Parts: sequence; structure tokens; C-alpha cells
Amino acid sequence: MAQDRPLTVGILLYQDVTTLDFVGPATYFEFLGVVSDHKVNIFTIADKAGGPVQPVNLIPLEASLSIDEAPFKWDVLLVPGGLGAASVVNNKKMLEYVRQAASQSTDVLMVCTGSRIMSATGLLDGKNATTNKSQFDEISELYPHVNWIHQARWVVDGKWWTSSGVSAGIDMGYAYFCAKFGTDVATKVVRTMEYVPNTDSSNDPFAQNPTASTPESAKVGTQNILVPILRVGILLYENATPLDFMGPGTYLEKIQLILGQKTEFYTVAQKAGPVQPLNMIPLHATFAVDEAPVDWDILVIPGGVGTEAAIENEKFMAYVKAAAENSKQVLSVCTGGRMLGATGLLDGKKATTNKIEYNEISAAYPNVSWIEQARWVVDGKWWTASGVTAGLDMAHAFISVNYGEAYADKIATVLEYVPNKDPSNDPFVQPKSQCNANLPIFFFHGATGSATNGIAFDRFATKQRPVIHLNFAEKRSFASATSSSSPARDRTDSQLYSQR
Repeated sequence: MAQDRPLTVGILLYQDVTTLDFVGPATYFEFLGVVSDHKVNIFTIADKAGGPVQPVNLIPLEASLSIDEAPFKWDVLLVPGGLGAASVVNNKKMLEYVRQAASQSTDVLMVCTGSRIMSATGLLDGKNATTNKSQFDEISELYPHVNWIHQARWVVDGKWWTSSGVSAGIDMGYAYFCAKFGTDVATKVVRTMEYVPNTDSSNDPFAQNPTASTPESAKVGTQNILVPILRVGILLYENATPLDFMGPGTYLEKIQLILGQKTEFYTVAQKAGPVQPLNMIPLHATFAVDEAPVDWDILVIPGGVGTEAAIENEKFMAYVKAAAENSKQVLSVCTGGRMLGATGLLDGKKATTNKIEYNEISAAYPNVSWIEQARWVVDGKWWTASGVTAGLDMAHAFISVNYGEAYADKIATVLEYVPNKDPSNDPFVQPKSQCNANLPIFFFHGATGSATNGIAFDRFATKQRPVIHLNFAEKRSFASATSSSSPARDRTDSQLYSQR
């Protein structure tokens, strides 16, 4: 996919959307500018611009464009699923936007029940598609003119890409990148994400028994007592990586669904309001650091290229230290371990972090007992994960310890995720004997045990280059240039995006 302008990605948002549905595949686009010369601009579209747009039970989001002002023609249109998908189907105005945007966009990616939304437009009639396995029968009966494929992790029919539930979107993202940008670029992205993709679209472990109930013998973990409200605080800062916290956040989100544990999520940043992650959708902070509580039941600290700048912010780091010290449980993901190490609270404790930056971080904080061969590490209340998607595996372990493995497995089934349950099974550690950056040092197997078709994962030494992205204000400015009262919506790509 070669072009002389930034790649444009539009993501549909709506109330009660499932965040991991779109953050999974969108993370590929987020890192595309890191591992290649491609530039990417990601926009979010909702019935109204701004925020917050409230997912099921996770952090609020910001929409950069309203459906009245958003362009129809995207390089990639991403339609996630969620409990709110049925409401979108009944929203004639939003459904009409989806129909026109999907018709005019170059590629359309749907995750989970996002295919339900697209089916309601009629655009999937006569095409091959798949969807969330727990709702497969219902959706396939509602839209019988679609050629639904049950045994499929994802399905491709021309420009139409559909995936099974939630985490299947991450596997579809890898397949899409292989097709559009080449295996080398796709491999570098998953190496950055520390994710082992399922490369066989027919390998769908959730197609056979998607609605298995939690066994009656399931026991609540001995370390946890259900509380009236479980309060989860998530740190945000400029250029954080959304998947770092939305992975474990999605597990925590499902506690309420599976166990009936009422859970509330709050986000904390330097200032309340919009926060811009690395080349991704704008996030919404509910608290500023000078007004936020410090005694969370669970504190989540994500990583990202913004950690180094955040560490230099004394006011922000004072809050991080106070909150980490006073919270009951602390979960850090990726270079969130760098931030936690900077507080001094990890001194003398076991921890791990992002493997690409492992040597740098471990040298910077030598008083921490860093463990390199680890997908995640637990030391008392301190939970630290390796890079990005390792947060999903750590979250599974966290739920297993605190609420029982059967409940963790039930959540994984809802997410259609196959967790790595062995913390020492870390395929992204560089063998000590191989230091040549040109040597292939990884040969992975899929999460379900299937071979990855001979894909060799090469170590690469790509530095994280500056990525050009629009901040929230600039995206709103772009919206005014593409309003429905302007002919810009009907122009070609080169005309439309040259306006910025």
C-alpha cells in the first residue's frame, strides 16, 4: 500500500463499544510509523464529536469527528463490536454513515459484532464473513443473505475483512498487514507488540464451544474478597500505548459480567480531558493528578514512548509514587515498568519490562531485581508485564489468582483469547549467544499451538522515530474542513487530505 500522503484510518465509536475490538487492530497502524516510513493519521467517528463516548464499563473515549462532518472515503474503515452494536443498527443516521463510508473506503475491517452493524447496511450480502462466536447463530439468522463462516478466526472477501470475537481482531490485523504492507513490516509490528499471531484463519478454537458456562466448582481466589465497588485507576499521559492498559482493562471490565463484581474505571492524567496517545485515538482523563485519589483497589500503569517525558514531570511522578504506594494492587505493562522503577518502589523487588528496551531500563534502575525471561512477574502486590500484549496474559493470571482460574478462563472465552499461562514462556527474549541484528532468532508457534507457516521473527534494532500525528485540536480543525456543508466529502483522497 504505497502512497505519497498519510494513511487515513477511521474508527467508528458508539456507546457501549468494546474497546479491545478496535484497539487491537488499530495498534498495528499506531506502530506502522515506528517500524517503517509510512505515516498514519487515525480518526474516531461518533454521532457527536468530543467526548466522552462511554464503552461498556471501561475508560471513556474521545471522538475526533462527528458523522455529520466526517469524510466517507477512508483508506481503512474500522468497525468494532460491542453491546451497543444493536443500538447502532437501529440508529438510521449512523447506519447510513456506515453504509456510505464502507462503500467508499478502500478497505473495511470489522471485529466481533461489528459485522452485525455492517450486515444491517446490506453491504455484506453475498459475501463471506464471520462474527463473534457466542452470537453467531443469532446474527447469521438475522442476516441470512451473508455467507457466514463459523469455523474462522477471520475471513477476507475482497476489501471486506471480518474477524471473530474481540481478540481475533489482533490476528486479523497481522493478516491484513501481511497482505498490504508485507510480512517484514507485519513481523516488525508484532515484535514491537510482543504478540504471537495465529496465522491460520481456519484455526478458531472458539467455534466449537463458544458458550461454555463457568463450572459450578469454580472457586473465588483466596486472596480476594468481593468488595461493594472495585475501583480501578489507569494512568494516562501523552504518547502512551493504549493496548498496554486496554488489554488488562478488558479483563477487569469483565469481572462485573462474570462475577457480578461492580467495577468502576477512572483515568488520571496531568490534566483532565483529552489525552493524545502515540498516533492513536484521543483518550479521556477523568481526573487531573492534583484531584485524583491515590488509594485505588487496582492501579494500572501503561507504557509507551511517552514514558521518558512523563518521568521528567515531577508533579506527575509524585502522583504515580503516591498512588502506587497506597493502592492495593499495582499492574504495570511494558515500559510502565520504567515509570514504576523511577519511583524507587520496585527497589529490591522482582520485575520485568519491555524486551526491546530491557537492557536500557534494567541499567537505569539497577536496584530492581529484573527478570528478563518472563512474560510477567509477581512480587507481592506488584505485577509487571513484558511488552504490550503481555498485559493480556498478566491480566489472565491476575484474575486467576484473585478470583479463580475458572473465572479467568471464562473471561478469556468471552474475549476469544488463548492466554499464555506460563510466565516463563517469553518468546521475545533475545538469546544471549545471538547478538547479530541480522540473525533470525525467533520461530514462533501460534497461541493455540499451530505453526506460523514458517514465519521467522527477526530481531530488529529500529529506533522509535518521531511519528507525525494530529492532536485532538488539530483533528477537530480537520473536521471543520470536511463538514457536510462542504463538497470536501466527495473529493478524491488527494484533494481531501491535501487540505491539512
